[in-house]
Amino acid sequence: AQTLGVVHAPGYPTFTLLGFLFSKILWFLEPAHQINLMNALFGALALGVLALVIYRLIPRWTMAVFGGLALGLTSITWSLAATTEVYTLNLLFNNLLWLLALDFRKSLSARTFLWFCFVLGLSLTNCYPLILLTGLGMILIFPLETYRPKLMLKGAGCVALGLLPYLYLFAQSQRADQVDYIFFDLNGIDKVLPYIMRYQYSLLDQKSSALI
Repeated sequence: AQTLGVVHAPGYPTFTLLGFLFSKILWFLEPAHQINLMNALFGALALGVLALVIYRLIPRWTMAVFGGLALGLTSITWSLAATTEVYTLNLLFNNLLWLLALDFRKSLSARTFLWFCFVLGLSLTNCYPLILLTGLGMILIFPLETYRPKLMLKGAGCVALGLLPYLYLFAQSQRADQVDYIFFDLNGIDKVLPYIMRYQYSLLDQKSSALI
């Protein structure tokens, strides 16, 4: 994040770009403190969005605040919000998707659906396996009459817009000699796509099996 490098697969481009932004905003802090503070902020925002989700389901602020605090005070949420990991940002994306999904189910607003699609695409640039587990469930709560071809086409475009941070990985891979930290050789689109799909993890598993 400090040098706009390329981390391990699938690259986490949104997290890295946001980390770089925070490193400029909080220039007076140590690098580790910058990213840890960023994660704490993502965690706090995720709990606030969760409170809104609960309020959509149970319109009582006491219940909503209690639900947000209950998640925030769990040991795993607290620990992830105080270290350098991608999961508090993932939690924020996940809760925001549920909020948009519930709002869309109630209002059937095309604009809300398009925002949902954009955030879905953006969340897939972070820790997408976790988002995929819940993304299908979110889509299933939408009324069937909302699946109009024109709206679906616009939604696909918004998902594609959300995926744009992945271009950062390809751009950086083209200037590997100028980037301080590149975890994996991405010099070419033929290497970028397997990297995003985490193909290298299956290779590592094969090597581990061979060693055993």
